[in-house]
Order: sequence, then C-alpha cells, then structure tokens
Amino acid sequence: MGGRIRLSFQDKPGHINPCKRETLVLLESQGGRVHGVGGRKVLDVWYDGRKAQVGYLHRFRGESRIGWNFESIKQGFDMLLDSRTDNQLDFDVTSIASDNTAARRLLERNLPGMPIYHPLCGYTTFVLTTRRSGTVSSDSEPMDDTVIAEIESLQQQYASAIQFAPSYSMVRLLSVIPAQDWILVRRGGRIVAAAGMWNQPPTEQIRVAGYDSLLSAMRPLHNVLARLLNKPTLPPADSNLPMAFLAFAAFDSPHPSDVLLLIRRAMLHARNLGLAYLAFGATEGAPLYRIALKHFRPWKFATTIYAVTRSGRQTVDGIQRAASVGLEAALL
Repeated sequence: MGGRIRLSFQDKPGHINPCKRETLVLLESQGGRVHGVGGRKVLDVWYDGRKAQVGYLHRFRGESRIGWNFESIKQGFDMLLDSRTDNQLDFDVTSIASDNTAARRLLERNLPGMPIYHPLCGYTTFVLTTRRSGTVSSDSEPMDDTVIAEIESLQQQYASAIQFAPSYSMVRLLSVIPAQDWILVRRGGRIVAAAGMWNQPPTEQIRVAGYDSLLSAMRPLHNVLARLLNKPTLPPADSNLPMAFLAFAAFDSPHPSDVLLLIRRAMLHARNLGLAYLAFGATEGAPLYRIALKHFRPWKFATTIYAVTRSGRQTVDGIQRAASVGLEAALL
C-alpha cells in the first residue's frame, strides 16, 4: 500500500481464512514474467438492512521498473469483476490511501474500458500503542453458549443498521478469534460493548515495506518524541508489525465510557500477549472514531472508500445511503 508509510500484506502459504473467499489475478508480460497482481475477496455484510455478499478489490501491485500496460490493467479488472456471482451485490467496494495520489489519479479518471470508481466516504484506520492502557482490569469471563448468543444478538442489532458492516455468525468468528480473545463490557448485567481481538500475525503479516525519504530521515527523532507522548513509534523498514485488530465491535446505545473501556481492555490484553500495537478502522462519527481521537494519540491511516462498477455504469442504486460504512478493517 503506497503513501508516506508503505505497507505490504503477506498471507501465510496454505492458510485459509473462513471469513474470506479470494480471487487473485496475475498480469504477465510478453516474456511470461509476472509484473502485476490484483485481488478480489468476498465479504459477508449488511446492506440496506439485509445480509448480502460484496466483493472487495485489493492487492493491486505493479512492478514500477517495468511499468503498467493499460490493456493488461483493463483485462485484469475484467477478470476480477467476472468472478462476481449472481448472489453478490452488483457492484464491488474498495479503498485507496488518501496520500496514494498516483492510484487515485489513475482510477478516479473513469477512463474508457476501466471500471468506474464512485467515492463513498472517508475511512480511517487507527493504530494505538499498547505501552500504556491506563488503570483497567481485564474482567474476563467464561464464553459459554449464553454469552455467545448475547454477543451475536448485540452484533446483529448494531451492525444491521450500518452499510457494509460484517454479518458473520459467531460460529465463524470463533473459528478465527478464540473465545479468550473476546473483550466484553457489561453494564447492569448486560453486555453493552463487545469485540474480538484478532491476533493475525501468525497467518497474515503486515510489514512496513519502507518510508518516504523525509519520514525515513525523521524516524529516529519521531520515535523519541513518540515515546514521550505515548504515541506509536515507527518500526524499522522491512519489519513486521506486532499488532492485533480490535474487530467486529458492537455496541448497545454506545456510551463513551463503555467504548473507552472496551479499547483499554483490548490494549491491556494485546500487551499481555506481547503485541505492541492495536488497530481498528472507523468512519467519522462512529463510536470508535470519536474515542480514538479524544483519548489517544494514534497513527491515522486515511483512506477513501469507493463503490466500483463496470465501465459505463454511472450510478449505483441506493449507494448514496452509504455516507458512513462499517467495513471491518481486519478483513481489508
């Protein structure tokens, strides 16, 4: 992923994530050398209050020294969009880093034969340091069938009103996030906030590929100041991020103190597992977004969410209602 901080995403060979179904397209040069790649995964989401499946376009990479062939790009997009099935929404979604100007210039031009990118809203991924979580107890409890049913009911009630929020069952979520890694907040005996702490590094690694020249030169000074201010430090280039995601969060009439307690408990749990960072994504106005900005000093990775349609289709039915989206950052 381009920008001032360049990230790469690496899957463990042979790993199958039950929350993802993937199509991968490789672009070859005339000599048979792979010089580009693109992917499409299928997500289970809520859309207009009903369960649906939507494609998410990602992994667009090219070998810059060879350069992109425009016809190959169009062919790659066609192959990805052709993998869409009748039981999926008739458009896809994707995100582009706000500071990745090269990709935005190319894809927002709506060139002939290329898919049309419809901007929906901004989306921010926050990364918090787990060095200091504040004074908070873990307050863990057994995950029995009653608790699981209560979490699932809370998730359905909360997420069903948010476009593109995940709609996975707890059976599927517990297959990727163990019971001991679910963070709960109770008030008056009821669960009012819940989320899974998804420790992905063993299977899906996020690496810092590098920095732009200015940020690379300033990294040592930045890290000194970051430690003093309790902000995340910048790890060395070409290193993995020891990070977990606060994922599939749901709230009952979210009160700021409940959201804050959920985040602090997740930070403590991550730190106890030896993880330096905790990440989550949100749109402006969402409970996690407001609390992250008010109480922490996180890294902020700004992106724009797009709906993607085939060339020539200028509108997407109902998409205007997606002024705020609930895409799960851990799945993107």
